[in-house]
Amino acid sequence: TNTVLLNCHDDAKRYPVVIPSEKLGGYTATEALIGAGYQRIAHIAGEDWMEAAAERLEGYRSALASHGRQYDPELLVAGNFLPSGGYAATRQLLSLAQPPDAIFCANDLTAIGAYQALAEAGKRIPQDVAIVGYDDQELARHMNPPLSTILLPHREMGEWAVEYLLTKPRRTARKGGVFRLECPLVERESF
Repeated sequence: TNTVLLNCHDDAKRYPVVIPSEKLGGYTATEALIGAGYQRIAHIAGEDWMEAAAERLEGYRSALASHGRQYDPELLVAGNFLPSGGYAATRQLLSLAQPPDAIFCANDLTAIGAYQALAEAGKRIPQDVAIVGYDDQELARHMNPPLSTILLPHREMGEWAVEYLLTKPRRTARKGGVFRLECPLVERESF
């Protein structure tokens, strides 16, 4: 039988793997904020033991560097991929002598907490602080304002896997390899 692994890894490299291009997604989110003219772009990271969080952070730092921006460690705050982490991190960022004018959140749940902390501080999105999330969960389009976010390509990964299995001869389908699919920006009204 043929096998393709979705959104996971095969350490033995026996099977093809299709995963999101998390680093490119982090880069895309940060570059969109840079392109929109924001100067102090913070990142509320996910839990650092998770590969996705590390790669999104790497994309953030890479986008800053490729646009000649200095990485500022005080603009990087650890989160937990939950609203509570986004809330606490945003409050920390707002307490800085020079708070950010934009925040790239590691996921949409983190952005919920950021929205709440900004509202409590009397800050408007995007007029005072812009927000970009990650995942494009259903809730993103129902936030106020609707959240701009990076799409995790779940459907596209499934389609890729089926097409791969249907078009590859059996003898080559078992060879390993990692295939990364783009995570595009879904632009709404939060930046």
